[in-house]
Amino acid sequence: MIVNESAFKQIGWTELDGTQKISGYFDADTNEVREVIGVIKDFNYDNLKLKIEPLIMGIAPDYYQEMAIRLNPGDITDRINLIEELWSKYANGAAFEYSFVDSNFDSLYRSEKNMGNIILVFTVLAISIACLGLFGLAAYTTEQRSKEISIRKAMGATMPHLVTLLSKDFTVLVLIAFVIAGPLAYYVMDQYWLQNFAFRTSIGWVLIFGAGMLSILIAWLTVSYQSFKTAASNPVDYLKSE
Repeated sequence: MIVNESAFKQIGWTELDGTQKISGYFDADTNEVREVIGVIKDFNYDNLKLKIEPLIMGIAPDYYQEMAIRLNPGDITDRINLIEELWSKYANGAAFEYSFVDSNFDSLYRSEKNMGNIILVFTVLAISIACLGLFGLAAYTTEQRSKEISIRKAMGATMPHLVTLLSKDFTVLVLIAFVIAGPLAYYVMDQYWLQNFAFRTSIGWVLIFGAGMLSILIAWLTVSYQSFKTAASNPVDYLKSE
């Protein structure tokens, strides 16, 4: 038998000395005794949501239900057809079913990938809708302050100063939203989602801070058109009726 480190420790052994044996593992009725000939390092053989469990491996011909075959790169279809012919010849009518190891591992995390794609789509939609609303609000605000901006420009205010003046209020709003949403997102992801995984990464505040800076950048890009348009306008156009 070959066991992994978790099984070796759980049984209570500390060192492989050739005297360790396991009995009745494959057939409790015969109580067959087998020698433990090796200990392998723990590895993930299941979903990463699960911790590594004790594993015992051995040769048991009566329990063979599938086999692993390594195929060289090339025309996989021809090789599978050849294997199916051999299977049909010796398998006594048993159904021929096969899968690829990489596909099997991919299926373990397919739900996470699908969830990630769904979140990405809804995130893009939410940001797009928010940008449209922000663009409309920026257009309304700049229109309401057009005379103020014209007077400031006539008094010598520079273009950067006017753009900063128009963008400041929106920046404050985004910062307030980030102060609320940042810690909440961190708490939900760390305490609820990542807790489902036995093996997981940690969420650093650098990632949350980067998301906040990206939000501010998107807000600036959204309102910049209206800000530059108003700041670059001719003051006479807004003050000629006064």
